Amino acid sequence: MLRRPSTELLEYIPAMTARKIYLEGEEMKSALEDMLRRAKAGTLPCTGIRAFNADGTFRDIALGGTAEERKEMLAKLADRKGMN
Repeated sequence: MLRRPSTELLEYIPAMTARKIYLEGEEMKSALEDMLRRAKAGTLPCTGIRAFNADGTFRDIALGGTAEERKEMLAKLADRKGMN
C-alpha cells in the first residue's frame, strides 16, 4: 500500500504504472479534484482509475492525454478484470 501526501502523490502519478494507491476522505477528494483540473487544462498525462463501489462493482475512468490514449487506457483496465 502506497500512501503519500496529496502534493507528492500528484507529482508521482505520471511515473506510475499499475500501482495500487489507497486514499480516503479529503485526501482522495483533493487528489481527484486536482487530476480533473489538470485534465481540463490539458496538463495531465493519460491516467486510469478503477473506482470500486461498496458492493464490489467498479467503474473504469480514463482522463488526461489524448482521446486515443484514453481509449487504450480503458482497454488496459478492462484486461485487468479485478486488478488483484
